[in-house]
Amino acid sequence: MFILRKDYDNIMTTRRALCPFPFLGYIEFLTLTCYNALKHIGGDFLHIIAVDDELLALGLLVRSIREACPVAQISEFQSGHEALQFLESNRCDVAFLDIHMRGIDGLTLAKKIKELNPQCNLIFV
Repeated sequence: MFILRKDYDNIMTTRRALCPFPFLGYIEFLTLTCYNALKHIGGDFLHIIAVDDELLALGLLVRSIREACPVAQISEFQSGHEALQFLESNRCDVAFLDIHMRGIDGLTLAKKIKELNPQCNLIFV
């Protein structure tokens, strides 16, 4: 099977967008992120939120996080408003946020999360 150069370039551009470390795959990047967060908080259990307004993307993200970090409690939300309501009474160690969402976008949500929970690690997907 041959891969055309333009197809290879498209694949690598997409991969770089998903994972800023070219030597790591997506799952490895998630595993490294979770491991570093665990080390940072000094615990053995992570509270993670995943926020994406696209249900299919959210499902894929949550499944990938579960595979990469089995010691995590993952709460998933389809809007920034839902996530903020949750965070008013719960802590979060890592937040995976979609940047482009209806209602509250990912950047605005990140600022509000940092106000509620300054030690939370933010990852934009």
